[in-house]
Amino acid sequence: MGELYGVGKILQFIEDNFFLSRATLFVFACVVASWGYNCIFFVFIFLELFIYFCQYIGPVIDKNRKEEFDTWVDQSLKVTGGETAHCLNGFIEQAWQPIFPDTYSPFFCQLLTDLFTSLLPKIIRNINFTWFSFGKRPPKIIQVVTEQAPNPMSVALTASVVYAQDLSIKMNCTVLKIPFTLELTDLVAYAPLQVTVETPEKPNFLYLPPITAIVFNSPQHLRILSNTLKLNGYNVGKLPLINFLWCHMLEHFFKLILSDGESVVWNFVTGEWKLRHMTRPYSSLSAKMFQGIATESTPTKLGRFSMPESMLAAFNDTRKKLWERLYAEKIPPTKRLVYLAPNHGEMTQLLLPYENKTAEKADIETQTEIVENEPEKTEN
Repeated sequence: MGELYGVGKILQFIEDNFFLSRATLFVFACVVASWGYNCIFFVFIFLELFIYFCQYIGPVIDKNRKEEFDTWVDQSLKVTGGETAHCLNGFIEQAWQPIFPDTYSPFFCQLLTDLFTSLLPKIIRNINFTWFSFGKRPPKIIQVVTEQAPNPMSVALTASVVYAQDLSIKMNCTVLKIPFTLELTDLVAYAPLQVTVETPEKPNFLYLPPITAIVFNSPQHLRILSNTLKLNGYNVGKLPLINFLWCHMLEHFFKLILSDGESVVWNFVTGEWKLRHMTRPYSSLSAKMFQGIATESTPTKLGRFSMPESMLAAFNDTRKKLWERLYAEKIPPTKRLVYLAPNHGEMTQLLLPYENKTAEKADIETQTEIVENEPEKTEN
């Protein structure tokens, strides 16, 4: 259990002394009712009924979600044209950290902050996500079905994905000027995930990666099986109704960015992430945000998710000049050029001269050691 503070200590005390707290509240309600304030007693009765309802409905909800998950797994294994994904799972396990490092945390934190600010009621203020991590353990693919690619020079597949236990999200907010810290861990979710991989239409770009864009979207809504939600260090996920409402809110959030035609596009050339619809170059959230400023007829519809060929050609020419400069650069043996990947969205890379001051000394010591150990030559 993590450190408890603020409201978390109060909630933990109520849990540790649950029956004592209810008995104290009952005595207080009776005393107040004897003074003529019967509304307090009715509030106590309503609270007791609500507690019994939560204790009853919690296991029912968990059982239904477990049955839905088992049914989904059986249907995924029996789908027509499905293939096992042992090799793909092994590749994702090795490449998970380089593909989704924690350096993407600022982008997803800003995205979640904007979305939850627009979704949550106004009583919740100062919403700020401070951490987002996909974790070190990748999701598992149960079954893969190859689909017909929507655009030329692209490959599409639908994978039945189960993601378990390694997601980590932290959020700060205030309710009635009371600070709260929420931490989400141990998330277990599942959904069919459609992945589209695009390559350049013309194989003329030798200085760009062979993949230009990867698109993620879900044909069905994502479902959450379980999670751990801590409020100021206290695990409120143990409370049945709160856990259900929280899961429902998370499912609605993923629906806004991955389902009903919405997709997440990873620009493989620049390393940028963006949201857009499958049939138009902007997302539904963007349309709502800029409603009244831009109309749906203003943007042009794009057939592909990658950058236009003209932009790819510009990136290719810039990186070609950079590589030519890299190989044409004449530097002393004690110096070398350090090649750094470009920042998100930038076209050029950085070349920094680096002087290896210990290289010459090490070479001299090595040569001296070789000379000293070399056997003396005898004259014939």
